[in-house]
Amino acid sequence: AEATRGISDDTRARISWYRALVALGDGNNAEATRWMDALLDASPLHEPDPREAPPTTRALFQHRLALHQQERAPVLGDPQWTGEELGIPVTARAHSVGTVVVWLRPVGTGTFERVPLAVRDGRAQGPVATGERWQQAREKGGWEVALEAQRANGTPLARRATQQEPLVVDAPPAPEVPPPPVAAPQPTPPP
Repeated sequence: AEATRGISDDTRARISWYRALVALGDGNNAEATRWMDALLDASPLHEPDPREAPPTTRALFQHRLALHQQERAPVLGDPQWTGEELGIPVTARAHSVGTVVVWLRPVGTGTFERVPLAVRDGRAQGPVATGERWQQAREKGGWEVALEAQRANGTPLARRATQQEPLVVDAPPAPEVPPPPVAAPQPTPPP
């Protein structure tokens, strides 16, 4: 840990991956497993280059990844609207999440917009769009949404859906706008 202080999570993950490969090459599966776990602690969604390892090594890594996600990854709940603010509950291990990044667009339209929402008390919540985008979402039948939980330093921890396979979230109805007050008729002065 001392030797890796001050380096990025991604660099720490790559170092751990190469140490795991060396340990496997030496026939030390227990040491390799320890380094794979260190990789996942540093960067839980890191995906090593599949060209760097044989299928058996990739299978061992996928097994460690599945265990890590089950035991340590935050869990993002269903997106929910409160008026025109989107809320995402973080239902497990919220203490590790600094931000939930929401990528969204009206169903079937152009590019996704990136909206970071801070996590407080186990929930990310905030406004995600304005005027014209809301109108588009209502006309198109909702929003396509992808979510990513991140540490405060930006390291991805967990995902829910992707831009290629997004969640579809209904757009809430337009807020009721009260009609403008009708002015009382003013008496007409006599001619």
